[in-house]
Amino acid sequence: MAAVRKADIIRRRENLAAAACAILCCVLGAAAPAVLAQAYPAKPVRMIAASSPGSAVDIVARIVAQKLGEQLGQQVIVDNRAGAGGNLGAELAAKAAPDGYTLFMGTPEQFAAFIKSDIAQWTTVIKNAGIAVE
Repeated sequence: MAAVRKADIIRRRENLAAAACAILCCVLGAAAPAVLAQAYPAKPVRMIAASSPGSAVDIVARIVAQKLGEQLGQQVIVDNRAGAGGNLGAELAAKAAPDGYTLFMGTPEQFAAFIKSDIAQWTTVIKNAGIAVE
């Protein structure tokens, strides 16, 4: 019985990591046109993790930050902002300058709060990316 629970936990963490990576790729892809005119990154990139240190979101954020930093040739700093079910981190990320230097890592529920915080901005991003909304 314990082996089944452990397998479920591992599968859930793998699914969370895959979803986080997919969303991160979408966010980076949407921000790319705005930063193509300049050398990117010219300074360290901040990744806001909407959870406490040591959580699943934090672990995934640190793994992604390390690999992303290697690819970009610039440091990616994980900034844990736990509280209010992840809404504090989501709000901080939503209010950051849209220059591609602030990324957000969280659960699907936290991403929903992030997107709802500025729906007009995300509507523009979705249209510019050519994504059809049905």
